[in-house]
Amino acid sequence: MDVFGATVSEQQHHSRTRSRRHQTRSADRRKWEVGFSLGGPLIRNRLWFFTNYEYRPLGQAVINLYKPDGSPAVNFNSMSCTRPTRSHCRSSPSNRVIGFYQFARKRILANLNECTPLKTIEDAKLRPQVGKIEWQSVISKSVVASLQYGQWRWDGQYVGNDPGVPAWRDTGDIPYLGGDNVDNSRPHEWRHHTTGTLSWFTPNAFHGDHEIKTGFDYMASTVSREWRSRGASGDYQLLFRNGVPDQIVLYNFPPSRSRRPTTSVSTSRTTGVSPGV
Repeated sequence: MDVFGATVSEQQHHSRTRSRRHQTRSADRRKWEVGFSLGGPLIRNRLWFFTNYEYRPLGQAVINLYKPDGSPAVNFNSMSCTRPTRSHCRSSPSNRVIGFYQFARKRILANLNECTPLKTIEDAKLRPQVGKIEWQSVISKSVVASLQYGQWRWDGQYVGNDPGVPAWRDTGDIPYLGGDNVDNSRPHEWRHHTTGTLSWFTPNAFHGDHEIKTGFDYMASTVSREWRSRGASGDYQLLFRNGVPDQIVLYNFPPSRSRRPTTSVSTSRTTGVSPGV
């Protein structure tokens, strides 16, 4: 359609809980969402686009846990993303190019409850994204072709909130966790995928209709979890048992990466026999 369209949306949700048995203060849970979408032609009958953006923060106050300034500590989860962003270009009646891209930015402040110190909060910053570009062509009345490249990526970073303090944990009856031992870890994954096909169709030949299709498929993927030095916080974790020093865990984190490429080539033939043969 050669018509522009747009929408804007906004939602809010607020709830409150209270523990009467333990006479604890109420905890707030706040959620809201805002977004917009926009689409239409950039060049009449040739180039179109569509994009959508959403932002969804979610915060939940933790009962009986407060920051140094007296405000409630909050487990926080936010997501901002475009899903999807597409463009469609038709350079001629027999050729078109399709593009697609989607990204997200997610931040998580988690692992807080009234039995753990405030500084044990885990700060995770995650960045997933996916995209593709595809060419489709009708070369002749009997030959069609397509070629596509796609990519998926996932990156992240974990940040501690107690700089300069060693990571520690109590393995006894006291459910306390100290400084975060995943501080400065950086997980990373990606996939590159390329595929292409070529089809030839001829009707009423050699006593029937025939189609021959050939193509290839290549995908390379990598999975890694890079652990970087925690600097002044030390690359170790102290273990206690009910407040008494018990063990020490030492870390040595070289980058870990696994790469797995796969390739396939295929050819198929389909034959339909004409009636009366």
